[in-house]
Amino acid sequence: MKFGDEENQQERNGEQPADNRSMPATRDAVKGKAAVADETIAKIASKKPPTHSHLVVRASLIALFALFFYILVGTVVYQKLAYDQGWTTIDATYFCLVTMSTVGYGDLVPLTTGNRAFTVVMIFVGIIFVFTTVSSAVGLIMRPISDAGRALMERLFPQRPIDINRNGQPDFMAPRHPVIFYSKNLLPSILLNTFIQLISAAVFLAFEEWDFGESFYHCLVTATTVGYGDITTRTQGGRLWACFHIMISVALLGELLSSVDELRQTRKRAVRKVRQLAAEISPDLLQNLRKHVPTLRRPDQENDGDMLTVACREHIRTESGFSVGLCSERMSTSCF
Repeated sequence: MKFGDEENQQERNGEQPADNRSMPATRDAVKGKAAVADETIAKIASKKPPTHSHLVVRASLIALFALFFYILVGTVVYQKLAYDQGWTTIDATYFCLVTMSTVGYGDLVPLTTGNRAFTVVMIFVGIIFVFTTVSSAVGLIMRPISDAGRALMERLFPQRPIDINRNGQPDFMAPRHPVIFYSKNLLPSILLNTFIQLISAAVFLAFEEWDFGESFYHCLVTATTVGYGDITTRTQGGRLWACFHIMISVALLGELLSSVDELRQTRKRAVRKVRQLAAEISPDLLQNLRKHVPTLRRPDQENDGDMLTVACREHIRTESGFSVGLCSERMSTSCF
C-alpha cells in the first residue's frame, strides 16, 4: 500500500495521521522552551548589579591569589638562583615586590644570567598582571574613605546652585575656581596618603637606624616609585615592613593620580555646560532648528514651539554644539 493510501485509510477509520498527532506535542515543547527562555530572561533582568562590598571582596580575593602565587614562585626560584648571594625568604619576597612595583632600589640585584633572565619574566608578569590587580583592589578598598572626605568637603564648602528656569530647582552647580575645585576634591586623598606615609615612617624607625626625616623621605621616594636607593632597608624587619608599605603606598598614589584625571574630566564637562548656557541663541540657530520640525512632528503635537523643543533635543548637539536638554531651559514659545 502506498503512503498516501495508508494515510487516507487512517482518516476514514477516524484516526489521525502520525504527523498530525505529533503536532500538538511539538507545539507544547515549543511553548515549554519559550516559557523557560522567558523565565531566564526575567531572572537576568531582575538581577541586581553587584554592590561595592561585593566588588571589594571579589577584587580582594583575585588580588590575594595573584599576589600569593607571584610571591610563592618568585621566592622559591630566587632562593635557588641567588643561593650564593645569601638571600633569605624575606629578601626574596622583598625583591619580588620591589620588582613588581617598579620601585627598584638597587640594594638587591640579580648577578647570574639565569637569575637575570627570570627577573625579566617577573618584571613583565608583575607589572602587567599582578600589580594592576592589586592596585585596583587597594583602590576599591580605600575609595570609600576618599569619597567620604569629598562629601564632607562639599558640605563645608558647597557649590553655588544655578536655577535657569526659576522653578525653584537647581539646574546645575556653578563650577568653582580651578584652585578651589582641585584642592577641595583632592585634599582627602592627599591627607590619606600623607597619613599612611607618616605611620609607615614611624614603623621604619623601629627597625632601621634612621631619623624621622630620613624615614619619611624614604617613604615618599618609595610611594612615587622613584626608588633612588640612597636610603634602603638593611634589617629583615625593615624589609618585611617594606613589603606592606610598597603595596599600600604605591596603590594609594595610583588612586590619587586617577582621581586627578577624573576630576579634570568632570570640570571640563561642567565648564562646557556653563559656556553653552551663556551662549546666545541666534536667529540663524532658530531658523536651522525649524528645518527639523516637519521631520519630528507627531500627530499629537501641533505647537511649533513644542516641536522646536523636540527638534532641539534631537539635533542640537550635531547642529549647534549645545548639549541635549539645554534647549528646553533656554527656549520658550514666546520666542516664536
